[in-house]
Amino acid sequence: MKKIFSIFLALALSCKSEPRPEASSPRIVSLLPNVTEIIFAMGLGNHVVGATRYCTRPKEALSIPRVGGILDVSSEAILRLKPNIVIGSPSVLSGKTRAVFEEAKIKVLPLAVETLDDMFKAIETIGEVLKKGQEAMALAQKMRERMNALRGCAKPLGTIFVVGRNPLVVAGPRSSQGAIIEVMGLKNLVEDGSVAYPTWSFEQVIKSRPELVIDGSIEGGSLLDLLQSVGLSSTLVIRLNDDALLRPAPSMLEGAKLLCDKINLMASK
Repeated sequence: MKKIFSIFLALALSCKSEPRPEASSPRIVSLLPNVTEIIFAMGLGNHVVGATRYCTRPKEALSIPRVGGILDVSSEAILRLKPNIVIGSPSVLSGKTRAVFEEAKIKVLPLAVETLDDMFKAIETIGEVLKKGQEAMALAQKMRERMNALRGCAKPLGTIFVVGRNPLVVAGPRSSQGAIIEVMGLKNLVEDGSVAYPTWSFEQVIKSRPELVIDGSIEGGSLLDLLQSVGLSSTLVIRLNDDALLRPAPSMLEGAKLLCDKINLMASK
């Protein structure tokens, strides 16, 4: 481990001798998919020089060089891209990783973007750091308008939002999914606010008798068949076919609008 760190440090030191791009021309490495989305939505996508393999939105982001995953980023790959700012989660941008970037005179911006409120705060912070306050304000205003358009868009069905099935993990009121379904007018049957994503037993699902189950899990199989087998044949089940609703980002609001239309269509039959 010490040897690896020494290699990274040597590479960082070698980068010090080369002039960094001016602050007016940011070179950004984004280690969070929702941050990548935010930067592109601000019209600054051409300044993103590196991203994770999970940064798949918008489609223009697919051509950006990859620097690993969210937790297994390659410091060496990042240094080769000569960024002047790296944005990622506080857990990743800490310790030796942070030290390597700071030694190379690269600005480190840790951001926790886990809720809708976090998303708006991230937009503001990114705007301040990149000196793009007007772009940030415009995006935040656009996002708030979209959220207002979503308010009460769906019938107030008793809802469970499933994010994982093995074990069964559901979205509580503190989660971004819990917040967005509340905005839509759905009633979240998961009332536990002690954690964002509580683990439930299937017996709890049966007892809550949901009118709607939104399945955002990656596991295969059908929740509909399972619910019907225990007498919940009238429960609507919608399986998400992409990850738009799984992270607080501009695409989450677009995904919520499509979900709202689908819920109302199914509920009217």
